[in-house]
Amino acid sequence: MKLYEVQATEYNGEQEYAQSKLLAAENIEQAWQIARDYFRQWYDDGDEPEDHSTDNPNEFEFVGGCIRLTIKSVQETNLDDWMKTQVTLHSISTLPEGLIETDLIRAARCAIADLEGYLEEIDVPRNDDSHPAAKSRRELLEAIVNFKEIKP
Repeated sequence: MKLYEVQATEYNGEQEYAQSKLLAAENIEQAWQIARDYFRQWYDDGDEPEDHSTDNPNEFEFVGGCIRLTIKSVQETNLDDWMKTQVTLHSISTLPEGLIETDLIRAARCAIADLEGYLEEIDVPRNDDSHPAAKSRRELLEAIVNFKEIKP
């Protein structure tokens, strides 16, 4: 699974509202489909979700066409970048870099540091993946970079 950010714009009368949603999908095509299924049901106006579709598969209408929503983009991302973007977009002033570090990233860094300490104690070279703990280190790093499930 990969993480994707969906950017959409809701046009509601004279107002526009930007939306940024995070989703997990196997690939970009599946991500687009998940986004379409989600935004097709954006408003519960009593109509069936299919009734919100237009000729454009990335655009939906609600309340008899008074509200329109358009999916602008779906792009691969990672949790850290998405969180930083959201904090930046919703902040009034510039925030210190360390303040927007996510708990997940902080916990992962602690886990890596603990694992690195253990590997040093038992004298396992950094590039030697033959030891099970060294293999776990590599898998943990890959999981953090790619935000994927770690298999026990």
